[in-house]
Amino acid sequence: MNQQQAYPDQQVNEVNNTHQHEQEHRQTAHSITENMVGKLTFMGIAALVLFGFRLKGIPQDDVHCIVDVVHDYFNNWNKYVNENTYYSNLLIVTNSFMIDCIALGTYSYWLICVRNIRFMISIIVFYSLRTVHLHMFHMRFPMGYNWNEPTITSLTVPYGRTSDFFFSGHCGFLTLCFFELRALGWKKISWIAMITMIYTAFVLIVLRVHYTIDITAGIIIAHYIHIQSQHYYVKVEKAMYSFQIYITKLFQCKSFQQNLEEEQLIYLKQIQLQEKSEQQ
Repeated sequence: MNQQQAYPDQQVNEVNNTHQHEQEHRQTAHSITENMVGKLTFMGIAALVLFGFRLKGIPQDDVHCIVDVVHDYFNNWNKYVNENTYYSNLLIVTNSFMIDCIALGTYSYWLICVRNIRFMISIIVFYSLRTVHLHMFHMRFPMGYNWNEPTITSLTVPYGRTSDFFFSGHCGFLTLCFFELRALGWKKISWIAMITMIYTAFVLIVLRVHYTIDITAGIIIAHYIHIQSQHYYVKVEKAMYSFQIYITKLFQCKSFQQNLEEEQLIYLKQIQLQEKSEQQ
């Protein structure tokens, strides 16, 4: 009797399982179809963009000097501030003051409250790459260049006639500050860095301290370096701890070695908790 009751239950379970598998198969097929349609749509858009760029987007003008359309757009502004030193100095001083505040604030908070070296890795890589480019690629000074030292000096912004064009260190540094502050959880304050960066780009264009491509490249490169620093700073810090432990073993500093190992364990636990919170 029990066996006879078990057979119908088993058949019902098999029917339910079959129905469930069919539903899962339909959902999978539907999601694959939607995914494929989305891919084909974006592939078509990309093909149209590339075709249009090939057709109309590649200039073929034989120019004898650097042409910056954005510089030309602000040509009257540039003439006005060059003829009126007060306004050019006002732009330089206000911009330098804003950069000083962002730089000192970010550096101070990092030095006092932040344990990781992600921000410093970004700064080192960004300015090292920039220095290499400055020595490999030289650009002529644009007409109307104006970055003379005003009456008030800056703590972080150098003045004078320097051909450090590609790529912009001003906008790149502020971009690094923006993303670092957001990574630390200071999202509202990070917008101050973004506003400063936009104002800085405006000042650099009006005073013709940078070409447009310098500013664009500085922002993009800084963003990419920040992304890579997020991936690799943990490995760098682990390597630093391991190197310090190796040095203490070499010189037989047992107490210092024990402290380093304890700090490394605490640091690794903090990194694991941080990764879990980011995943959630």
